[in-house]
Amino acid sequence: MKRIVLFLAIVSLLAGCKKEVLPEAVVLNWHTLSLYVGDSSTLEATVTPANATNPGLSWSSTQPSVATVDQEGKVTALSEGSAIIMVTTMSGAKSDACNVTVSKKAAPDPGHDDTVESVTVSPATVEVAEGLTAQLKATVAPASASQEVEWASQNNEIATVDENGLVTGVTKGTTKIYARSKANHDKQGFCEVTVTQDATLRGISFNVTEITLAIGQVYTMTVVYSPEYAANKKVNWTSGNTAVASVTSDGKVTGVSEGITTVTATSEESGFTASCNVIVSKTGGVKVYYTIYGVKVPLYVNGEPDPRTGTFEEISKYAENNPVKVMGTEGADLYSVENLMNNDGNYYNYLCKNRKPLYKVPKDGTPNYYNLAVQNGTVAVINNPTDSKQIYVYIIKPDGTTETSEIKGGFFNNSGSKTYLDWAPNGELYAVGNVKDAFEEEWLAMYKYLPGGEWEETLIAKDVTVHDFDISAEGDKYILGVNDGEKVLYKNGVLDSVIENNTEVRNINQALHVTGGHVYAAIYYFNKHQIVEYCDGKPIRTLEVPRANYIPHHSLHVTSSGDIYLVTYECIYKNDSILYTCEEDRIFNHFCVGE
Repeated sequence: MKRIVLFLAIVSLLAGCKKEVLPEAVVLNWHTLSLYVGDSSTLEATVTPANATNPGLSWSSTQPSVATVDQEGKVTALSEGSAIIMVTTMSGAKSDACNVTVSKKAAPDPGHDDTVESVTVSPATVEVAEGLTAQLKATVAPASASQEVEWASQNNEIATVDENGLVTGVTKGTTKIYARSKANHDKQGFCEVTVTQDATLRGISFNVTEITLAIGQVYTMTVVYSPEYAANKKVNWTSGNTAVASVTSDGKVTGVSEGITTVTATSEESGFTASCNVIVSKTGGVKVYYTIYGVKVPLYVNGEPDPRTGTFEEISKYAENNPVKVMGTEGADLYSVENLMNNDGNYYNYLCKNRKPLYKVPKDGTPNYYNLAVQNGTVAVINNPTDSKQIYVYIIKPDGTTETSEIKGGFFNNSGSKTYLDWAPNGELYAVGNVKDAFEEEWLAMYKYLPGGEWEETLIAKDVTVHDFDISAEGDKYILGVNDGEKVLYKNGVLDSVIENNTEVRNINQALHVTGGHVYAAIYYFNKHQIVEYCDGKPIRTLEVPRANYIPHHSLHVTSSGDIYLVTYECIYKNDSILYTCEEDRIFNHFCVGE
């Protein structure tokens, strides 16, 4: 009997220790919705993976006076206008959105019966290979009713559908394609679509479009196959000028002499080609550093794992997940805060110069966000802990002496947003962030570091959320933020300009870099799937990006030659071209550029 009780106790314990599976995404079946006042429609949300431990959802409306939503996804139109319906997972904080437009219903045409009883999609099921198409047809009953329908895919990552019902297979899986009556949104039908794999090669590409090598340096090119599971992956390699760079049969590129050439891979099947510009210089040129979240390689430089990883005796092991907390450069030197195991067997955060640990950053609370700034070899590191409203700053000088301070100010109640640091040319240190007062009202604040470790507080504006901060070579302090949808730029604590004031377009985040007498900004627009780059307030480039391809903070860098580097979660751009892409289901996490 005791053995049975013990066995049941162990089973219960193991059941209680079941590993949590966080949601990876939530997808709505409709991303746009048009309703008449008084009408309603129910949105369907699909959480992946299907075995998520907590698939619970929370629904909300940005304009409940226009449209409300209950916790079952039912949207009810109340008045003319626009609203965004948001769905968010209870765990993992994954979300999706649907734009709702509400208008008044026009008076009915007495000669037309628009009563819709049902919508049927044929065929009811269809199988289509990746990259191929299938035509669906929607029939509205009765025949006297309006036959106009609109189409949508439950999961665009598996299959898409155009306005005429033409389905395109994207990747292996099963989803539903819906047809909904325009006259009565509650009447809809669907077809279950299964996308299969076809191992025929349909194209090749590189995950980089340009590399910079020093003479003698070797870089191994990686071919991206479409589809990834293509049966024939044989390619032939050529260099446009072997006197500048050579390439081997397995894609190893070697810098031979200064110059520019092109390396090309040509597939054996169908003759698809992919090309990469190769710049060879004596110094190696610009270095692009980045990390990829969840990948065991701590740091990449110009598309390759940094060879300095683990070369210093102080390091015995890197943290498994996200070991690099923040990076920055001064000239050719790289500064980073990295989570490393000390020789006592415990993990600590170290400030590193060119990957060599210099200073063990104090563990004041659980770090939520690090930021750093460097000037003449003196590094300032800021720490926003998750379990405290305090903000700590550590200053590490080249001679090894350090200073530690805490940003308090009049409004000590930090709102939990990120706080930024930068040095002015005269050696003064500034910090910018959002704070809350005792009445929970939010302010944009700037802090100046004073001798003795105190910080002088200046409140700039109410209800402005900071997105980035930079100081020019002339000492002007620029803050990029959002105020009720307006994308605003402050200069020396005063509103300088409104870069964009379309409050109907939902903004996710922004980035800023001031250099060469110009102010550069990048703004990501969630609803448009676009990033617009600005110079001195004027748009200079629009990048079409995949859905949910957000900009991490401090993601914009303009080099002395005028090249614009921008990182998103999925791509790193140089001007109009994509330099690097991330592995599937991974995101770029940290990024900086050194010259």
